[in-house]
Amino acid sequence: MNLVWLFSLLAFLVVGCATTRPQPLTSADIISMTAAGMTGEAIIHRIADTQTVFRLADADVERLRQAGVSERVVKYLLDTYVRFSVSEQRRTDIENEEWHSRYGLWYGR
Repeated sequence: MNLVWLFSLLAFLVVGCATTRPQPLTSADIISMTAAGMTGEAIIHRIADTQTVFRLADADVERLRQAGVSERVVKYLLDTYVRFSVSEQRRTDIENEEWHSRYGLWYGR
């Protein structure tokens, strides 16, 4: 009986702890949210919640502007790639610093 209870508790914890990341947004999603009347602030919060990174070409930016997406949202979309790149570079720098502090500057070269 205790074994069944233990497995049930374990299954409950595994299922309860499993979280899924929200689906990333697309430019079409941003246009749809704008057309639906969402505020720029709400759209920005949604982008941040989904952790979507946008790499927009000039044509994409122009299409967003023609669809009525606010300049603040367009700027935020463009900044997502910059913020992502900076955070990746910081992560790489920290890993390199830890490597060099542990093994020395010339180890493995």
